[in-house]
Amino acid sequence: MVALAPGEQYQVTGQGYSGEGKVTDEQNQKPSGAAEQRLKELAKAGIICNEGRLKQAGEQWEHSGDAVDVALLAFGYKMGYDPNEIKKEINVAGEIPFESERRYAAVFIEKRVELR
Repeated sequence: MVALAPGEQYQVTGQGYSGEGKVTDEQNQKPSGAAEQRLKELAKAGIICNEGRLKQAGEQWEHSGDAVDVALLAFGYKMGYDPNEIKKEINVAGEIPFESERRYAAVFIEKRVELR
């Protein structure tokens, strides 16, 4: 279950660490509009700041890394993203890996700005 705001919950289907499944709202419908945009932004953030690996090898899904990182990658797949493609779109300027003392990880990315 994913909750973005009070009263706003989404079901994430699928078994284990797999990119197969979907995300639906409380009426079992695919989210749309602003809710879909927020879920996509959450999925992208979870992919970008991630030290895990999840990929399909034939009919099996292979994974490594922290359980939370792998679950975030699975969520990204279920939202329609390929984590490898998302990571190709960004330039990483720096990283702070997760440490239990800090209880967070961070990725600093360069934003590309088009000049008109």
